Amino acid sequence: NRYVEEHRNTLAIHKLTHNIPLSIGDYTELERILTNELGSKEDYAREFKDTPFGLLIRKIAKMDRDAAYAAFAAFIAKERPNAEQIHFIEQVVDYVVENGYVNNVLDLMKAPFDRPYKFSVIFTREEQLEFVKIINQIKDNAVIA
Repeated sequence: NRYVEEHRNTLAIHKLTHNIPLSIGDYTELERILTNELGSKEDYAREFKDTPFGLLIRKIAKMDRDAAYAAFAAFIAKERPNAEQIHFIEQVVDYVVENGYVNNVLDLMKAPFDRPYKFSVIFTREEQLEFVKIINQIKDNAVIA
């Protein structure tokens, strides 16, 4: 955690906190830092299992609130959400800012997202699909496929 805080301005960490896709070079640098500089591959595997390097760093560094809102900007402009939908979007943004990403889109059906309005009730099927794409893209921007 201390390393991430002290190196917030490095390119890879900046990209992670601002939802900018990582390059292979960024990812390789994170791997080097986490498995050579701060510990070994064995240490990483023991502590974090198979968690991708970018997701771990994003979880520690958090996501910039403006970057999280920017991820939903086109959706908001296109769909013109009502008050319930805006409240849901704000819940998701708060979660992403604090946790870095939504691990599984099925989590959108569970607490804390299921109150006071359920995702499956307040959005149409098409809106749900678009929303899920955004959630997946936020997570995907922190990993190399």
